[in-house]
Amino acid sequence: MEEVRSAIQRNEENQEKQEKQAFMTKKKEKSDSELHQKPNYPTCRLGYHNPLTKHSEAECQNLKLGKPTTSLLCVINQQDIDSIILDSGASNSMFNNEKHFISFIPKEEEVILADGSSIKSLGSGTICIELSHFFLKINNCLLIPQLAIILLSMNTFIAANYSITKGISSKRFVVTTKDNKVIINGSFEIGNLIIHQNKVHAFKFSLSTPSTTVLHQLSGHPSLEYFKKMYPDKNISLFNFTTCNLSKMTKIPFKGTFPQPNCKLETIHMDLCGPISPESISVKKYFLRILDGFSHFIWIFFLTNKSECKDYIKNHINRVKQQANSKQSANFVEAIVLDPKSFSQETHHPDSKQWLEAINNELSNMKTHQVWSSHEQDKSIHPLTTTWVFKRKTDANGNLTKYKARLCVRGFNQREGIDYDDVFSQTGRLASLRPLLTLAHQHGFQIDQMDVQFAFLNGILDKTLYIFYPDGCKEESKILKLNKSLYVLKQSPRCWHNALINALLQMGLVPTKTDPCLYYSSDHNKPM
Repeated sequence: MEEVRSAIQRNEENQEKQEKQAFMTKKKEKSDSELHQKPNYPTCRLGYHNPLTKHSEAECQNLKLGKPTTSLLCVINQQDIDSIILDSGASNSMFNNEKHFISFIPKEEEVILADGSSIKSLGSGTICIELSHFFLKINNCLLIPQLAIILLSMNTFIAANYSITKGISSKRFVVTTKDNKVIINGSFEIGNLIIHQNKVHAFKFSLSTPSTTVLHQLSGHPSLEYFKKMYPDKNISLFNFTTCNLSKMTKIPFKGTFPQPNCKLETIHMDLCGPISPESISVKKYFLRILDGFSHFIWIFFLTNKSECKDYIKNHINRVKQQANSKQSANFVEAIVLDPKSFSQETHHPDSKQWLEAINNELSNMKTHQVWSSHEQDKSIHPLTTTWVFKRKTDANGNLTKYKARLCVRGFNQREGIDYDDVFSQTGRLASLRPLLTLAHQHGFQIDQMDVQFAFLNGILDKTLYIFYPDGCKEESKILKLNKSLYVLKQSPRCWHNALINALLQMGLVPTKTDPCLYYSSDHNKPM
C-alpha cells in the first residue's frame, strides 16, 4: 500500500511541473509577439522623418543617428590657467574668479553656450586686469566660476572702434585704438587669440646669513640661555645688545624695614648729589637733602664742596635739638580766619561788611544778565534750593585782592529726565592747540587769550526750572523762574557751550572736522 501511495504522489508532482512549464512557454510567446507588434501611434524610422509625429524634422533623432559626434577637448597647462581668450562668439566677457572685479552686482542669470547647454552666471560688474604694460578695465562682465579659462568678448573692442590686426610675426596680433596706439598684445595658439596677463617672475636672488644681533631681534629678544638652544652654532661671545640688557635688568627689593622712630632725630635719611653742571650763580655744585624719619620734614642745603657736608650735618642736628626743646615765645601770635561756609556764618564773620558787599555784587550781576524772573508759587512746581559759596582771592604773592561770593544751585536735587537731559559739552584738545600756535607763528599772527566773566550766566536753559529766593534777597513770598543757566546746574556747561557755538557761527567761523572746538573763518579772503 505504501508503494502505491508513493507512486500516486510522484505522478501528481510530475503533472504539476508539466502544467507550469506549459504556462511559462505561452507567456513567453505572447511577450515576443507583443514586442514585434507595431505601435498604434506614428513613428520615424532610421534615416527617415515621419511628418505625422509631434516633433519637428530638426529635432528628429533618427536623422542624426549614424553621424559621428564632434567633441572639443581643451587642454590647459597650469601656467596658462590665467590666460585670456579673445572670443568673437561671446556676447559678454566672462571671468571665472571674483578677484578681477572692482565692482560686482550679484544676480543669477542663465548663459547659453555654443553647444546648446547652459550654465549659471552669479552676477555682473566691472573688471580690472593687469596686462603687459597697462591695466584693462571693462564693464558688464559676467562671473561664471565653472569656466576653465577667461573669455574676452571681441564685440567689446569692435563697439569701441578698436582694430585687431596682425603683429610683427604671423603668430602675434595687436589691438589698437583710432590713433594706432597699441593697448593689447597677444598670440595665436591652437587656433585661438590668447592674451597673457602680466606676471612677476623672480630671476635673481641672494642669500645672506644675518648677524647674531639681528637673529636675536628677530627671535623676540630671548635670554642667552634660550638663544643658545635656538642657534647652537652662533658665537654668543660676540653678542652685544645694550638696549636688551638694560630692559631686562631687575631691581632686588630691600630686605627688612627701618623701625618706626618715636621722636625727632632718632632716624634721619641723607642724600648728597653732585657735582652739578653748570654751577649756580653762587658757585654751588652740590646739594644735601636731609629727611627726618619721625616728622618727614625735608631740608635742602646747597654746598660748594663735598667737604662742607660734615659741618652742615652737625649744625643741622644742633638746630633741630634747640627747636625741639624750646618753648613758644610770648610775642608769638597765631591767628586763623576761615572763609564762611554759609550765609548764616557770613553775618557773624569779622569781615561781614566785605562779604555783604560781595553778595550785592553777585545779585547785581544776576539782574544785569536777566538770569531769573519772579513767578507765583504753585503746588505743581518743585523749586530747587540754592547756597552761597564764599572765597577770598589772593594774588601770586598771597596778598588779598577781593572778596568773592557766588550763588550756586544745589544740583544734586535735580532729577534726570525732568530737570535735565543731556549734560555733555565738548572741550578743546591740546593736540589742536599745537598746530594752531605753529600757524600763528608762521604767519606772524597775534595770539590773545580771553577769559569770559560770568560765562555760565549766558547759557539758555532747555528745561523750565525754578528756585527759591536766595538768602540775602528782600522778597521771600515768591519763587524765581530761571531764564539762564546758573552755577552747579548739571546742564550749565552744555548751555554755555551751545551759546558760545551760536556766537562763533554768527561771526562767520566754521568748526573743523577733526576737532569741533577748533574754528576757522569761512571767508577765503581771511587766512584764519
